[in-house]
This record gives sequence, structure tokens and C-alpha cells, in this order.
Amino acid sequence: MALPLPLSHPVDVVPTVHRYRVDVDMSGMKQKKSLIFAAILLGTLLAIVGCGKQEFDVVSSTVQQKAPGTYSIPPKIDLLLAEDDTGSMKEAFAPIAEQLPRFLSDLHSKGWDYHFAITPLTRDRGASELDEIVAARYDSNWGVDWIPPYPGALRTAIGMVDPDHFRRPEQYSRFLKREQVTNDAGGDEHGFDKIYRTLTTYVAGKGFLRDDALLVILIVGNGNDTPGVNICPRVDGYSQVCSDGSDDTSFALYRDRIRVLKTNLAQIKVFAAVADRSISNCMGGISREGTRYKRLAGAFNGITQDVCAPGSIQGILSSMSSSLQSQRLTFRTRYLFLDREPDPVTIKVIRYPSGDASSPEELLEDPTKQNGWTYEGNVQDVYAIDDPILMNRASGYAIRLYGDARLVGDDTAAVTFKPAGARDSSR
Repeated sequence: MALPLPLSHPVDVVPTVHRYRVDVDMSGMKQKKSLIFAAILLGTLLAIVGCGKQEFDVVSSTVQQKAPGTYSIPPKIDLLLAEDDTGSMKEAFAPIAEQLPRFLSDLHSKGWDYHFAITPLTRDRGASELDEIVAARYDSNWGVDWIPPYPGALRTAIGMVDPDHFRRPEQYSRFLKREQVTNDAGGDEHGFDKIYRTLTTYVAGKGFLRDDALLVILIVGNGNDTPGVNICPRVDGYSQVCSDGSDDTSFALYRDRIRVLKTNLAQIKVFAAVADRSISNCMGGISREGTRYKRLAGAFNGITQDVCAPGSIQGILSSMSSSLQSQRLTFRTRYLFLDREPDPVTIKVIRYPSGDASSPEELLEDPTKQNGWTYEGNVQDVYAIDDPILMNRASGYAIRLYGDARLVGDDTAAVTFKPAGARDSSR
């Protein structure tokens, strides 16, 4: 199923004779076209008035900056769907294929810079079946449709998907299909092992995992993880997990393997849509309670949902969206980026709490670096988000915010300045 393309956000760049004003609001292609139009118009005007000396009244540029979760510094999220591919899950594929495109579109609309890939829970499809990665339009592989994640961002910045493995949403071909599911694995479900190997082998080096992004693992299935667990017979002829400690030992092994993928535990979240109990008709097949998957979600700041309940796929995606949105609103921005070098003495910073344009607050320069801003020059490889975890490495002409001046959640800011070296004839 083709994923709907998220819309870009328009901006007007209006040229005027003998002066200029540029209002930038992260617009992607429309911004680029407007800048080209402005350049052509200015060149035409210069040709008309002749080749003599030209002077300009320099008007401050305005760069609209927004807190994480909006378009200037979209927080990064790497999302891996681990999907049960056993025969008992055949009924689940339709709602997954229907709901996931909407979920990804929602991630974009809420300002997330996402990467997305899928792995089956049981069968080993191999590297050639797992190396397609969908990326949001903040990835420069989108070409002319690219949206710079912040003013002055370069197409060559770190964190882009390898071009050979990049896919636009409508190009992604690795959604599992009903005819691909089998019961070849029997009762074995090496889910933890498959998730770990996918992240460290199949998508490693292809640009999926970014060290300045959240890692979110979504597990959808009606079975239970089994590697390293010893099974013993019961007196009634059925089987059960042996009371030899193998369950806890193997769980701890894979939990710790996943944990070391990030330097901060808060950078990992696991969501599990699994069976709450063992029943004969769950999503069209027999279910086993997904106890180990639920334990993994509990260990990594996640949420569990009963996959056997009606509307479960939509429910877990909705729960994920709400959880991620709540976390996004806690992110704090410490850097504002400019698309060109400013004249430092002309910089003015205005903050709008919660994006409310009717409540502007001027932020004052603070050389003591306690509770205001300083111009940092052309910084390289700094974390734009500093709390509750370090995220979103960026480079460019930057203003650093300190103390209460930092943006939180939906706060927005506007930076006005005059470009460095511009000569103002009105002086």
C-alpha cells in the first residue's frame, strides 16, 4: 500500500526594490522556488537601472524557529516494526497495512523526523528483504522535495539514509503479505533475537539507526518469544516454561543487548500489541500470552495492548502516538539556527510561549550564560535538544539559549538580524 505523502509548509519570500526582507519558515521546495524568483527579479531590476553602484537599505531577516516537534528542529525517531509472520496472524495484515501509512503521516504532521523499517518475528528474510528504509522528508534523499530540518541545514548532514536503501513511503515494498506467512517455525518464535539481529546486522550501516534519535520498537503478534527458554511437560499433556530460571536468564540477555544500542535508556521505547491470554481465536488463530514481549515493553518505557481485542492495531498506534506526543512536549531546545551569518549586534530574539503569537517575550542577550542567549558563531555537531535527553545533532550559525530562555514543547521563537557584511545606505 502506498503511504500518503505529507504536505510541505508554504512560506512567502517577498523581494522589494532597494531593500530586502526574508521570512523563513521551513518550507522545502516552495521556499527554494521563491528564492530563485527573488534572485531573477533582483537581477532584472539591476539590469534595468544600469551597471552603476547600487545601495540597499538593509532590513533585518526574520527566521522563525520552533521548538522540537515542529518544523525547525524536528526530533528524530527510528521506528522498527517487528511483525508476527506465523499463520495465526493472517487476519492482522489488513489493518496493519491500512493503519501504518496513516501513522507515519501523523508522525510527520506532528514534526517527527522518522526512519521506518519492518522485520518479521520468525522467518529470516535475509538482508535483501530487510534493507529498505523509509525516511521523512527531512532526509535529503527526497531531492527537490527535501525539507531542511532547520535553517541553514546541509544536504550532506549526518543522519541521512544510504541512497541505495532509501525509499519514499509510496516506494516501500516490504510490508508482509498474507501469502508470505507460514507455520514453518512451529512453536519457536525467536522474536528478541530477530529484533536484535535486524538492528545490528540487516539495517546497520544503512542509515536506519541514528545515535541522536529515539529508537522505537513496535511488536505486533499473538505468540510469545522463546529463545533460551526451556520448556517442560505438564501432567495434563501440555507444556510450560521450566522453573529452572532459563526464562529470566534469557530475557535479561536480550534486554541488555537492546539496552546497549543507546547510551541513554530513555532513548529506547518498546510498544507491544500482543495477546493478553492464550485463546483459540485471536486474530483468526490460536494465541499464546505474549508475556516476554510485555516484559520488554515494561523495561523500555513502553505500552502494551491486547492484540486479540477488536481495533487493537489502531489502538496501539493511537497509544504510541499519544505517548510520543507527550514525550515530545517535554523536549527542550537550546540552539536556534540561522540560514546565514548575522551581524551579532543586530540580533533580536522573541519567544512565543506555546506558539502563541499574541504573547511575545523578548529574550535578552546574556554574556554570563545564565538566563538568556549568546551568539555562538558557526558551531559544529552540537545537540540542538538538551533535555530530557541529548538529541538532534546540528551545525551552522547558532544562537544558544540558557536557563529559562530555552524553548520547551510547543514554544516558538523569531530571530531578527542583519546579515554580516551588508552595507546599509540609510546610515
